[in-house]
Amino acid sequence: MKTTIGNADDIIAVAAVLFTEIGYRTTSLSDISDRCLIGTCKQSELFKDKEALALEVLAAAQLRLDTLVFCHAYSNTTVIQSKLVEMYNASRLLFVNDKSNYVFVTFIIENLHRVSPFATPINNYIDSCNAAYYAVFSAIYADVKAQSLACDFVSDLQGALIMMRVSGSVEPLRQLFKRSLRMLDKTSGKLNAHDKNPAW
Repeated sequence: MKTTIGNADDIIAVAAVLFTEIGYRTTSLSDISDRCLIGTCKQSELFKDKEALALEVLAAAQLRLDTLVFCHAYSNTTVIQSKLVEMYNASRLLFVNDKSNYVFVTFIIENLHRVSPFATPINNYIDSCNAAYYAVFSAIYADVKAQSLACDFVSDLQGALIMMRVSGSVEPLRQLFKRSLRMLDKTSGKLNAHDKNPAW
């Protein structure tokens, strides 16, 4: 039996799923209200329009990334590889358990980063990615090198997320993190246990 969903957080969650499944431009407010089993009037009471709802969706997605993934970049551990492993594990769980977490990737594919007001949250997403991975790489590399590595990693990360979305496999993400871990091991002169771990 279907249950009516009427609170703001649940509507945001449903919208995130639909934006990821069929795209922001394709999704209508009626699609969202139908999935929630509520009238468009109820939805309008909570969100002025689809754009306003989408901004809330992006804000919620950013909060999940900040609190579940990027936080590991700023942990107190001195073992840099451990930070990257934690970020991989958190990313894997986040995207495997809830496909709506691909919403930023979906918006980027739809070129919405060129459209106001979505440019700001999407640029913030990219900036937060760069900052987190810079925090990891800067522990070993000089500033300019760390910035370059972070930028390259984040670009590759978006590609890996797209391939995960298409293939349904976590392998693109795993391979990306594994390459980075090997690079860190080579730089620091260590061969860590993760290279022998079946998870890798």
